[in-house]
Amino acid sequence: MNVLVNALLHEGWGLGIKGEYLFTNYFSTQGRFEHTTFFSKSGSSICTTESIDLNLFYYPFASGLDKYLYLGAGESIKFIQFTNQESSQKESSTSAIFVLSQIGWRQPAGPYLSFEAYTGYRWQINTTEIPEEYNHLLNNGFIFGVKVNINFSRLISKIFS
Repeated sequence: MNVLVNALLHEGWGLGIKGEYLFTNYFSTQGRFEHTTFFSKSGSSICTTESIDLNLFYYPFASGLDKYLYLGAGESIKFIQFTNQESSQKESSTSAIFVLSQIGWRQPAGPYLSFEAYTGYRWQINTTEIPEEYNHLLNNGFIFGVKVNINFSRLISKIFS
């Protein structure tokens, strides 16, 4: 699920940025950084997360980053910090490590824009205890989403050329 939508659904906000590099006609690497902040329903605690992801994607049609079918696998490390105003232990932190597999479709919509639909499966490979109201951060199982991708590299090249 998109980082901003996930945060808004759980009393918070979030931002993310990703970059992808095509190193052959068939393979690319993608790095992503995300930050989210969640507020407890009672207002007594705040949870912040930072996620760092690294993925390898395979494009069977050798069509580049913006087009059509892709298969991928990768890892995600999520750093989770809690601040509790009412507890004697005011701050705590933990981390979660995930591996995931993914399949998706990118449909170009002009030179600077593409739409992406994807699904996959995510496994947590370490155990982490967090307050129950933040369990959505550690969900294992199927993932899915729809994204709008903007190719800033092409856009900036066009503006300054």
